[in-house]
Order: sequence, then C-alpha cells, then structure tokens
Amino acid sequence: MKSLKATYLFLFLFGMIGLNLETQAQDAKVSAHYRINPLHSRGFRDPLNPGEKPGFYTMQISRLNLELSNKGDLSAGLSIQDRRFWGDESTRDDKATVTIYRAWVQKHFTEAFSVKLGRQDLIYNDNYLMGERAWVGTLAHDVAKVIYEKNGFKAHLVAGVNTKGGELDRDLYLGINNYKNMQFLWLHKDFKKLSSSFILQNLGFENADSSLTVYNMQNIGTHNELTISNSLSLTAFYYHQLGKNGKNQNVDAYYYSAQLTYTPIEPLSITAATLVSSGDSQNDYEDPTNTRSRYHDKPFFNGHEHFGLMDYFFFKNNTYMGVNDYFFKVEYQVNPKLKITNTTHEFFTNQVMNNELNQAMDKNLGIENDLLIAYKVSNGLKVTLGHSIMFGTDTFQQFTGGKTITESQYFYAVIVANPVFFQSKKDN
Repeated sequence: MKSLKATYLFLFLFGMIGLNLETQAQDAKVSAHYRINPLHSRGFRDPLNPGEKPGFYTMQISRLNLELSNKGDLSAGLSIQDRRFWGDESTRDDKATVTIYRAWVQKHFTEAFSVKLGRQDLIYNDNYLMGERAWVGTLAHDVAKVIYEKNGFKAHLVAGVNTKGGELDRDLYLGINNYKNMQFLWLHKDFKKLSSSFILQNLGFENADSSLTVYNMQNIGTHNELTISNSLSLTAFYYHQLGKNGKNQNVDAYYYSAQLTYTPIEPLSITAATLVSSGDSQNDYEDPTNTRSRYHDKPFFNGHEHFGLMDYFFFKNNTYMGVNDYFFKVEYQVNPKLKITNTTHEFFTNQVMNNELNQAMDKNLGIENDLLIAYKVSNGLKVTLGHSIMFGTDTFQQFTGGKTITESQYFYAVIVANPVFFQSKKDN
C-alpha cells in the first residue's frame, strides 16, 4: 500500500502540472516504461553442472516518468521505478519498493550551453565504456554535467563525488558498489561521413581499509564511425587504461574493437567484427608480488549487449584473463515490424589460463550463438524472443569453475511497453 500511495501521489502531482501547462512555455510528458522478461535458464550466466536443474523466472521493471522541457530556461526529469521478480514477495507484504531511478534538473543558459544536475544516466558511444543495462535497470550516476552542443560539435564534462550520507568528517565509502569520485570528458564531432568521439575518464575507488586511500584509474580513447559508401561502414574504438587498481598495481590495459558492416540490400546487414579486452595471465594474477595489471576494468559498460548474450564474461565469473571476441552478425528486417538478428561469437582468452596441473591451456573458450526475433506490435509495444547457446571448450569449463558442464543455453522473451499518459507541446 505504501508504494501504491506514492504512485497515486506522483500521478496527482503530474496531473496538477498538466492542468497548468496552458500558461507555461514548456513541453511536458507523463509516460511509463514496463519491461517484462520471462526467462528459462539452462545455464544462463552460469552453466549447469551434473545434478543441477534448469531454472525459470520472470523479472519486471516498471517506471513512471515525468519530463518537462523548456530549452529557453529549465528542463527536468523525474522517474520512479519498481524492480522485482514475480513472486519474490508475499502477496500480503506491505513493503515500499519504489525507488528514485532518475531525478535531474537542467538549466539552459543559451541554446548551446546548459548544466544538468542530479541522478541521471551516462550513455555514450554504443555503451562500450559508459552505458545503461536495460536488463538490470539500476545503473544511475549522481553527478553534475556541463553540456555544450553546437553545429555538430558536442562537449560534455561530468563530475561526481559520492558519500554514504551527510558526511561531516571524512569516512569510509565502502559497502556500495560505486566509485568515490568520477570525472568524465566527452568530445564529439559529426563530419560529412565520419562521427568521431574523444573520451577521457577518471574513476576513483576507495581502498578496502581504514586509510581512506582512493586509487584512480584513467581511460583515454576514441570512438569513430565511418561511412565508406552507401553499403559499407566501419566502427572502431580504442581505450587505454592507466593508473592504480585496488591491489595497488600499476594498470596498463587496452580495450578495442573494429566492426565492418556491409548492407548489400536495404533489409539485410552483415557485420564482421573483433572486440578485445586485455587481461592478466593466471600466473601474473595469482602472483602476490606482481605490481602490474593488464586487466581492463569497465564497471559501467553494457556487458549484456557486448561479449555475448549468455553473460559469461565480466558478470558473475572473474574475467581477469581478458577476452577476445570475434563475431559475425546478420540482421534482416523482414518488414517494418519484424526483425531477425543472429550473432555467432568465437571467444578466446586474452591471456593464458592454467589447468589443475598448472599447465597452460588453449586460449579458445568456445562458440556462442545468439538469436533474436523482435516484433513491433505498435508504436508503444515491442516483443522480443531470444535463444542463446554456448558450445564451450575445456578452457571454458575451467573458467566457469572446473566442473563438468551439462548445458549452457537459455530461452527468453522481453515485452516492452511504453505508454504515454499525457503529452503537451508548447506552441512555437
């Protein structure tokens, strides 16, 4: 009841705002986002071992959003969210599960220059370094963002410092999976056939002791998208990571991709690509005297969208050895409503793992296939069916714990609805 009352109050306030819009020079929109995801796991994120049975769950994300936009003065966004697995609470529980998902205000000083403050997303360059995880739905940043955008040039400067509460004396910032401080610069320019971005990022994480030491890691790199011809395009990025990690090691890591897309006919596109994230050999990783790490850490990228939909890498399993992903993707737009996508990956460790006898293993991890069938029912409703399967090697089995793997696949559906309850646009 508590969360229901909060929702009613939220809608009432939206309604009061809507009644006032006739005299306001601003756009307003009240909308919702529902994401319902039934999933039958036969090894999703963690392969099945002998004696284990397949699992099934349905996860639902529900959001209520208010957007106010006045490019001449003030814009604001407020989004409340409930995220749950069906049946994970008693039907008689009276628990407030609604949380603030987004809450920001943006002051427009000129048409090109603005400042955005509050809880917001940071999504850049196809989610490879900074992105959103739609399946998780909990990633947000409490930051200040300075924005300048004019004539195809964009500059975003982001900064944030986190504490557990109203800190009067410096205290440990532990127990929360987040950075202590972050600074982020994104420069982007659109040319005739090239879109190019430059990124400089610093992430400061607090050491897990009483020293209040913050170790800082930097990413510097570029992301580029080139239109070679009407049927051929190239996407490429490179990020280099420097600084110190939580083990007080010197970081010297890399992360890059090259993706060539060919569109022979308009409904069909074919992509051949490589995606590489560096890592440490098992010998170096386990050596307590090792002072250097080649592991590239990217805590805020969209790991589900990249490195395969089975989510074996950079999620539950410690991917210290890095991953090389060579994949081939085919997309076919059957009609305006129906699209079929199939992606086949072959994974390799970036550095060597060892078996139980401490002997170096082959780098090949195996082949994964991801099939998606997406159907647009209407403008506000989309349904996706998916199946992913992994054919792992002995190295993959060692990577996931060393136990015999009986199955590595899953089936799922994603139903996304985005109804608009109210929308008003100012007269130009």
